[in-house]
Amino acid sequence: MRTALFSLTLVVVTPPLATLVIIAGLLREKSREGSVYDRILRAWARVLLRVAGVRLQLHHAKRIPPLAARVYAANHVSP
Repeated sequence: MRTALFSLTLVVVTPPLATLVIIAGLLREKSREGSVYDRILRAWARVLLRVAGVRLQLHHAKRIPPLAARVYAANHVSP
């Protein structure tokens, strides 16, 4: 059931948000921290993670420089 809900959400949410990104690109919106691209990407990811039932936990957030490149690794935890 969760896979079907996730797939439906992916199909419904992605095209409108992608359209907004394309429009922002056509309007030459600059890509920077907190820009429309950043906000749309975060909203898209937040919705999909929530629908998938993923709990996101960030450790040591203060150690991550705001403009640094990032790599995220998932750690599987069995119940």
